[in-house]
Amino acid sequence: MVIDNISFSKIKKLAGNISGLFNTEKIIPLHLIAESEDIEVFYDHYEKGTFDGMTVYDDDEFYIHINVDN
Repeated sequence: MVIDNISFSKIKKLAGNISGLFNTEKIIPLHLIAESEDIEVFYDHYEKGTFDGMTVYDDDEFYIHINVDN
């Protein structure tokens, strides 16, 4: 997948479509989406007020980091 050639609006639409597949309640089940896409999720302490979560792309893999302090 080449992200550089995809516009922001297309990425936003794709994210909405994916979340719609899993969202049967008001809370989007991140763990189910990450599991289905084989993405590792890290829940850790990154200091309060820094960020809520972020996606990292490294060495051809995506990783999600969730800040449990927020």
